[in-house]
Amino acid sequence: MCFIKEIITKYLQTSGNSLGSTELNIIGSNVCSLDLSTLTTITANSISDANFLNVATCSAEQKRILYDISSTSFSSYRAHSTDFYNVIKSYLGGAPLSDIVALSTQNISMDINIFRSLDINVITTLTVTNVQGLMGDQLQDLKLFENDTVIQTWVNMQTQSELDTLGVGLINSRTYPTTAQPATDNTATSASGTASPDSTTSPGTDSTPASTMSDVTISAFCAMYSNYSYTVAFLQTEVVSDEMKKMILPCVWKMALSSNVTSEVNLWFDVLLKNYLRFLTRNLISPIEVQSASCQAFQKLVFYMGNNFTYNSTEFGPEDVYNTIRSYLSTGSGARCYNPSDPELNSTSWFFNYIGSFVKFITLNDLTSFISTSQAEVFWEDQANLELFNNSTLAVDVRNYYITQLFTVNPSFSLFKLSGVLLCSTDIPSAVYMSLNEANTMAILDMRNEFCNGIEDPQAFAVLASNIKTITEEIFVTLGGAASGLSNTQITSVPPTVLISSLSTLGSVTTWGQDQANIIIQSITSSGYQINSAAVLESLGTLVVGVPSALLEKIPASELLHASRNPAFVSSMLQAPELLQETFVTKIISVDTRLTEVVQNVPDALATKIPPSQLVFSEGSPNISVINKKSWTKDQATMFLGTLVESDFDTEQLSTSVLQGFTCTSVQKVPKTKIKQLIRACRPRTGRSKVELTEPQLTCMYNLIEEDLDQNFIDYPSDMLLYFRIQDVQESNCRSYFSALGAADFSVASSLLNKGQQLFSEARTCLGITGLSLSRDHLDVLGNMVCTLNSSYIQNSDPLILENLKACTDLSENQVAAMETLLLSGETQYGYETKCFKLMPCFVLAKCWSKFLMTVP
Repeated sequence: MCFIKEIITKYLQTSGNSLGSTELNIIGSNVCSLDLSTLTTITANSISDANFLNVATCSAEQKRILYDISSTSFSSYRAHSTDFYNVIKSYLGGAPLSDIVALSTQNISMDINIFRSLDINVITTLTVTNVQGLMGDQLQDLKLFENDTVIQTWVNMQTQSELDTLGVGLINSRTYPTTAQPATDNTATSASGTASPDSTTSPGTDSTPASTMSDVTISAFCAMYSNYSYTVAFLQTEVVSDEMKKMILPCVWKMALSSNVTSEVNLWFDVLLKNYLRFLTRNLISPIEVQSASCQAFQKLVFYMGNNFTYNSTEFGPEDVYNTIRSYLSTGSGARCYNPSDPELNSTSWFFNYIGSFVKFITLNDLTSFISTSQAEVFWEDQANLELFNNSTLAVDVRNYYITQLFTVNPSFSLFKLSGVLLCSTDIPSAVYMSLNEANTMAILDMRNEFCNGIEDPQAFAVLASNIKTITEEIFVTLGGAASGLSNTQITSVPPTVLISSLSTLGSVTTWGQDQANIIIQSITSSGYQINSAAVLESLGTLVVGVPSALLEKIPASELLHASRNPAFVSSMLQAPELLQETFVTKIISVDTRLTEVVQNVPDALATKIPPSQLVFSEGSPNISVINKKSWTKDQATMFLGTLVESDFDTEQLSTSVLQGFTCTSVQKVPKTKIKQLIRACRPRTGRSKVELTEPQLTCMYNLIEEDLDQNFIDYPSDMLLYFRIQDVQESNCRSYFSALGAADFSVASSLLNKGQQLFSEARTCLGITGLSLSRDHLDVLGNMVCTLNSSYIQNSDPLILENLKACTDLSENQVAAMETLLLSGETQYGYETKCFKLMPCFVLAKCWSKFLMTVP
């Protein structure tokens, strides 16, 4: 697998390298494989100078980042709406609602495919008027694409009366009442035609359900509230049915959101609408409804939706609320709703006020887009904000960014003001730890032990440990996992008595280096500590890796056998030097050298240390289930496979590490029927790793059963098919043979046999291939055989050949050159932007990338 992100990351780590326009042209659509943090490093100039990027496969977050950058990049075009649309349209999939609505007034005539590529959350909130303004001369295309899921979704969210104004014949497929009952006779019509309440009746006290009212009736119903002077008193005192509350809420919602005095906002949310807010709908909390809300109302809405609202029976969830928050806060430049000169908007608890508990959904891109670095300086140290970001559910890069900004603004910020997971950030500068005295170091270590269990930070460990001058047993307890940050010199200076009394603590540290463990063990044994029993050995925990093999030799084998049943001890032993592992296994074997007992006694994970010469079953029936649990080397499996298959069991049970031991010698006494079963057990199987077999093993398999081959080719190991003769394949079955052969690793066959050329010649005849051009169908059948083809086929075949070549483990220089020529020409259906990425095997990718780097000034 090609690790495109890793290659680009490594390139960017080189001083002076960045994702400029040349790099972006080469990366092309593979820009969608990059991390969000990498995308944020792209500059506006790079986007403006690069070819248009294909962002179709990018995630919504990636599209937002690329749109934000390109919007800045092409800002000089804004004065000419058509020009701006033409340069920005490739990136509009990441545009927020406000920008799309703004475009709808610019007479741009948006292409239907660009419209379909917009964020679905944006599309579904666009009004008929918005869409009419966007599409312009292309409006008729909505009818052509009316069966498209995106278009259907938007259409079904509009009323039929609104759709009819477009004049293109769009039909809402949802069912609506065709007639409506009048609310009551409580209203009269004014001279201007506006419905208004009579002098004695409050609006909304009738029992007409919302589902029976037409759009016109609802509009008139809401008009009563906008004109009704006693609306506030009505909401505060009148008791109405739930059905009426659902009708009333949309009528007064904009009034509540438009209030810009904190006391009035509190009145709306805490009193007037207290019994109505549970009927909020997806539409009422959508970006388009909330976008014009006052800052005071928006802050109250965020608090209410995060602390008081119940989502159990709603058509929307917290994620939808956050999408609205993101849209609201992304409008304009800088931190919206922050004004240091306005007493109602000057709170530095900005994140707490305007994001609140929805912070768990925030991404790094969101965070950086909401605020400007200079403006946010006053936010980072705010205690409410700190407590908000002290949240383990937040993305790690978000927390780390917060910490980076915090210490950039105030390098001397006290660690004691941090709490919880923020203290665990690996982005806390080392200088901050170095400035601590020993007492404060211990206090911080205590806090880290409480909040950062399992989070390893070697750099922090080393700096914190270096602050400690005198190490005691209590210090070791406090250090915990950070003890591995001690230098060899510090460990050497610790009195052996302290080390001995601290063994239970030291043995639980999982990050010891080999040298550190060696020093500790040497120190305690030199002072008289005896490692003379398995119990003592187990008590060392992870320090067992530092025990000399000579000491292990002195411990009774029976005791070591008992220790081998301790999973924690075996886990520690797996980290030990190979000599110590081999000594341990040898001691266990010595307890009972009968092979059945050896296989039973040696831990599964250490079975590879059993000498192959001892894996010969001379008596007793091997336990297949025990053998299958262990990992074996090929040499080991060869020793016991023959004896194993002599017993009565289903060969399908055998693990891949056992089957890799198949050789002519190991099965020389096995009946032909059993041999066929073994060979079939080596076939490719879904959810199971491949049985790795060499050429001698594969030719052995073929020779043993060549007189009894059948035509069900998928029942053989793919690589074994390399050694079939064309005479073994019935002409009518040749296609299925080559299709099964396509999964083989052609590099297994010796180059002296010239298998690739021979088999391809036979495949040409079978598939009717003429000339140098291979069709998509040919390539589907040939599979990995393309790895053997010369450069002429690579350059003249269907571009699918590039996908097939990804599986090749090695290619000649001519093949690599042909791939580079094909890709870099930009003449394939993949386009110029594909370049090396995504298609090439890793070793070819490296060559192509290196060649590119040499061209970068």
